[in-house]
Amino acid sequence: MGWVAFLVGIAVLAGAAGYALNRVTAGTAEAPAARPTPTAGATIGGPGTGPTDQAGGVPGQAAGPTAEQVAIMLAGNGLPLRTTVVYTAQNDPDSLLGRPGGYSSRIAFSDARISASEIAGAPPDAIERGGAIEVFGDPAAAQARGSRLSAPGAGGDLPAEYTFVQGRVVLRLSMILPEAMASAYRSALTRVGGGS
Repeated sequence: MGWVAFLVGIAVLAGAAGYALNRVTAGTAEAPAARPTPTAGATIGGPGTGPTDQAGGVPGQAAGPTAEQVAIMLAGNGLPLRTTVVYTAQNDPDSLLGRPGGYSSRIAFSDARISASEIAGAPPDAIERGGAIEVFGDPAAAQARGSRLSAPGAGGDLPAEYTFVQGRVVLRLSMILPEAMASAYRSALTRVGGGS
């Protein structure tokens, strides 16, 4: 009977080691910038959520929620969004992350109500798939960014997205969403706040 317990113990240890090795090697193959949004019940705050957090925060800028945390709070308010990209300075398409007057964190997200046929061929982080959340160091910078995004183009073209500003947060939404759905995002953003 002692040998059976010994062999079972060895099998359990080997299984645990294999699982740990699989987690370590599988984690390195995944792009570090593409992470799903944690569940809506995740805790906001605590270590790692200040201005130098891993989501791209910048030392010296105001503490508060990161773009990913804002997404979690919006999802907690019943919106069907899922983070698709957490940007870094290396993959930020607008090259504003961490720069003076730029945002301290940015994510792209998808909205489950936008069908694949409406966004065929769009890049994984395209605003059309759902939107983006940008968090700035102060409300004035966020307001300036929102104004630029909402302004007509040089040829008089209308903006290609909904843009809402709340405190330090700029919420950019796909124009594929009907106005009522966009209004639900705006209301939820007002409820969760945007830092000050």
